[in-house]
Amino acid sequence: MKKNTKIIILIGVIAMAIAIIILSSVLPGKKKNQASSSNTDTNSNNKIIATEEDSPYIKITYETTSKVYKIEGTEHTITVYQDFPTVVAENESVQNKIQSELGKIANQEFEDYKKQVQDQIDDKYGIDASFMDYVGDLSLQWTFSNARNDEKVVSIKNESNGSLGGVPWTNKRGYSFSSETGELLKIEDIAIHSAACKKFIKDEILSYFRTNYEKLGIYQETLNNLSDAIDIDELTWYLSDSGLTVCFEKYTVSPDTFEYTINYSKLEDLVKSEYLK
Repeated sequence: MKKNTKIIILIGVIAMAIAIIILSSVLPGKKKNQASSSNTDTNSNNKIIATEEDSPYIKITYETTSKVYKIEGTEHTITVYQDFPTVVAENESVQNKIQSELGKIANQEFEDYKKQVQDQIDDKYGIDASFMDYVGDLSLQWTFSNARNDEKVVSIKNESNGSLGGVPWTNKRGYSFSSETGELLKIEDIAIHSAACKKFIKDEILSYFRTNYEKLGIYQETLNNLSDAIDIDELTWYLSDSGLTVCFEKYTVSPDTFEYTINYSKLEDLVKSEYLK
């Protein structure tokens, strides 16, 4: 009986030892699997973060450059100080497209201003070379600034300040680009139905003009032919943080330059949701 008891105890000890060995080999495996699962979760989080970082991110900085040219018909010069943009984006194609387009815009503005000066010297506006002798050399500052920058839209605002033949000169323009493609946006790109969207924008502008024509100094000729005076395709605009902002350049509808913003809340049924804020 005692012998049988010893055998039973021995078998129990051996069984317990085997169980401990099995458990010790299994539990680290579970811990290892848990650690592996934890690492997988971490890697998964890292991937999500990386995806966010890979989303269109565009940085635009500006450096002021100057161009000097001689005004024909006079001994004077004009210096244009202009911010030149440098674009940095995760997507090289997007970067190159926006950089190229902004470069074209900057160069075109310079050429447009030269033409305005020359038109004045050529007596189109009653300012001749002798008046330039009195005024002296001219200068103009043209500045860019970022107006909106997110995963869908990058908008640039452009303002000029200076003089033109002794007359104060200011101007405003705006441009919006797709953050995903780098393309310069048109109404056709952002609108659900472009014709309806253009009509609504035009009606909003006309209403604004009729209500504020004295404050804005709208030309009488413009007021007399208000509907024909506004061509949406000829105006510059940009998507700001608050709405679609239309720019009116100097001498287009009044002696001044100004902006008019249509809030996004008014455009919900006209503009694609990804462009709204």
